[in-house]
Amino acid sequence: MEQKDGYQRTGCYNTICPGFVQIDPSTPLGTVLEPISVAFGPQYEIGIEVYQDKVTGNWWLVVGSQRQMVGYWPKSIFTSLSSFADKIVWGGAGHMKGKVHSYPDIGSGRWPEDGYGKAGYFRQIQLRSLKTKGFGYDDVDGSMIDVFSDYLNCYKTSGFVNLTGGGYSFFYGGGGGICPTMN
Repeated sequence: MEQKDGYQRTGCYNTICPGFVQIDPSTPLGTVLEPISVAFGPQYEIGIEVYQDKVTGNWWLVVGSQRQMVGYWPKSIFTSLSSFADKIVWGGAGHMKGKVHSYPDIGSGRWPEDGYGKAGYFRQIQLRSLKTKGFGYDDVDGSMIDVFSDYLNCYKTSGFVNLTGGGYSFFYGGGGGICPTMN
């Protein structure tokens, strides 16, 4: 997925540069989602969907059980994504302001092997195939899906795990720290 100008002036994974068109101000991008899950405590989830409007070609962001349409990325800022997606990425990044040499926790700060109720997770990742009319994961070749982590001394991901609801699920997390090189 690449913007036409190589992310110089349009499109970001956040709202630092222009590109995303916010239509519902009640859920701004970059905000902290609450309530927050707690290791060994209550777990909270939010549904996230990204889809391409077949009429306009724009890519819409929909969140929550009420399927709130937050906004869209215009078709005009993309190259190949103007007509199809060849890659989908779900993930996170830890950043600290200033010249800090230590990276923050990801997820709860617990390692993936700590499992449900402790580590962060993505559950029921589904892809929509052009070959089918609905959502599902059985029609998608599992070899097309990969779980990875960089900075393995600070952050990790599990392989795919079986969580309720089907689909592809995985745990992630880590305590951050000094992460001098990518692994």
